[in-house]
Amino acid sequence: MKILIHSNNGDFLGIAERMQDEGHQVSVFIKEPSCRPMGDGLVKKVGSLFEGISDKPDAIVFDMSGEGETADRLRKAGLNVLGSSAFADKMEMDRKFGIDLMRKNGIKIPVTQEFKNIDEAITFIKSKPQAYAIKMSGGESGCATSYVSKDEKDLLDYIGWQKERKLIKPGMEFILQEVIHGVEISTEVWFSQGKPLLPYNSTFENKKFMPGDLGPATGCETSAVFSYLSSSPKVVEKTMRKIFPLALQMKYTGPLDINCIVSEKDHEPYGLEWTPRMGYSAIYALAAMMEVGLGEFFVKVASGTAQKVPLRHSWGTSIKASVPPYPLEKPDHHDIEEALYGENRGLRIKMNPEPHFWPIDAQKGKRSPLECAGVNGIIAECTGVGEDLRTAWLGCSKVFKSLQFPNKQGRLLDGSLSAFQRTEQLREWGYDVPSALKKKVTMEITR
Repeated sequence: MKILIHSNNGDFLGIAERMQDEGHQVSVFIKEPSCRPMGDGLVKKVGSLFEGISDKPDAIVFDMSGEGETADRLRKAGLNVLGSSAFADKMEMDRKFGIDLMRKNGIKIPVTQEFKNIDEAITFIKSKPQAYAIKMSGGESGCATSYVSKDEKDLLDYIGWQKERKLIKPGMEFILQEVIHGVEISTEVWFSQGKPLLPYNSTFENKKFMPGDLGPATGCETSAVFSYLSSSPKVVEKTMRKIFPLALQMKYTGPLDINCIVSEKDHEPYGLEWTPRMGYSAIYALAAMMEVGLGEFFVKVASGTAQKVPLRHSWGTSIKASVPPYPLEKPDHHDIEEALYGENRGLRIKMNPEPHFWPIDAQKGKRSPLECAGVNGIIAECTGVGEDLRTAWLGCSKVFKSLQFPNKQGRLLDGSLSAFQRTEQLREWGYDVPSALKKKVTMEITR
């Protein structure tokens, strides 16, 4: 089958290469010019989305939000498209719209207030003092503009610093959201032209770069994904199922995730944000769990013929393997990008042939089979699978440790501990999460 990938920044390259290895004709268009060296020599590239469309693909996969209008036009033209839509863009990028969508459909949310003026936000915090998280709308994100405070004094100090540095510009939309203490969990449902596919899955992420949840938030350093045995798991019934009619009406196609906090006070899930796209890096753990080829699955989902998410394993895990200066965020100026990451270009990557190795910032080497492309420092995702969390984590740890390249980094030491603790806590609160361990053994730190 012919599969065209539209990737904003090359994050989907590991899966694109895997589908190519399955025998599919895969073409990849990377939108961001500075990211285009990624995957050179590993996958077929096209210079534009429409160059790829001219080859009449069986499915077009968008890996990120932000291309909704283009994706919708292609659907109207009769093409099979997975991921992205104007509605999905609004769900993720317009924080107020996303929160209102939860509220209108009966999904509990923390106390949330929208702002366009930083001084109004400061007045609000002083009038209703407590801990809040600040989150930007419109795709604005990053270490400097998203923050979870400890209390109102902490947040006022942080916002004051933002104001001095002019990190929040006049007219920029943002929200303040009450901090709820509990267990964070992301819950995902795959839809095929509006039809929800079983089984559903959830993910426990470690978003901080360093062990002990220290350092900058990178989006995701490790993921622990599990599938539900039930067709009506408790967290889905209280959240995702409430928008099934809307997904059917919109003929939504692709993965849709809601990130929640299950409160330690009332044990109820509170919606935080939507992810209507591939979740990085959970998609790699989920892909490793599948029992059929990825290309076959994506084409069926895009065409509306998928009947299920064909998972072979109960648990999948992933560790991000990276190289400095990651996770330093890249500025827009190309010369600075080159100075930050270009020195890694050509760095040799040694690894054993391994189905649980998914290259990302990599290319075919001149002096070795695989080298770093020098774009973002995320060398690869390393995955593992099993019928319990411990087995899956030991699997991805083994792959991570087998990789050889200078200055390798990743959350190997404590990557599974938080997922184990969250699993046990949710089970205690009556959630139908599968056991993290088949046998009662002590969870070990992998060294």
